[in-house]
Amino acid sequence: MKYKIEKVQRVQKIEITKSDEINLKYDNAYADEFISYLDQKYKYQESTTTPLKNSVSVILNEFNKSNDYIKEDFLTEPMYQNAMIESTQVGIAYHSAMQEYSVNVSEEEFMNRIKNVLDAEDIKLVDLSKVLIAKNNLDSIIQNKKVRLFKEQKFMMYVPYNKIFKTSYVEDEILVQGIIDLIIEFEDKIILIDYKTNKTKNIENFKNNYSTQLWLYKMALELNFKKNVEPYIYAFSLNTFINME
Repeated sequence: MKYKIEKVQRVQKIEITKSDEINLKYDNAYADEFISYLDQKYKYQESTTTPLKNSVSVILNEFNKSNDYIKEDFLTEPMYQNAMIESTQVGIAYHSAMQEYSVNVSEEEFMNRIKNVLDAEDIKLVDLSKVLIAKNNLDSIIQNKKVRLFKEQKFMMYVPYNKIFKTSYVEDEILVQGIIDLIIEFEDKIILIDYKTNKTKNIENFKNNYSTQLWLYKMALELNFKKNVEPYIYAFSLNTFINME
């Protein structure tokens, strides 16, 4: 089939008969409703910016921008950054030392293990007397019972976003991943321990700053072990456990 295109002549005038007339009456109520509809914010806008994957440390930073130091006015930016770097290095050194803990290990052997693992610079960052107190406190929890120890255990799980961030309406599940410092498995329960090297000695600060973190850890372990989980922070500044229930 062939088509032929004719040149369109310029239209000089359009005549509208009565039957073609358009009713141009303005409906204010309808117009307001229509404009209101167009001005609506997208209901799921927050979902478009919600990260699908988060580490526990990133989530923690959303709640507390800094837990180890408060940026005082007299601190310059380089001083603040150096303080944060030192805080991180101290934390790593203490965690590395506690990785050498084992059931029924003697104090002497424990100290020798630490000195073999940490280099000279890291040893300077660690108060070995505090580490030894932590070892004895762990021994008092275990009390020669039959247990299994799991150190630096990684986990991943899906959690509804608004279960973490209570003010959000987003119900989408996000992937949360983290590392648990120490898990002590008894026959009838699990004790989870997270080491903290913060300088604060205020127990309420620990509870306020880390409740979400320990709640996520507890949830992950309950899903995995199917046992009751007791979450604790071990605060080196206080030389004691803090119950995070």
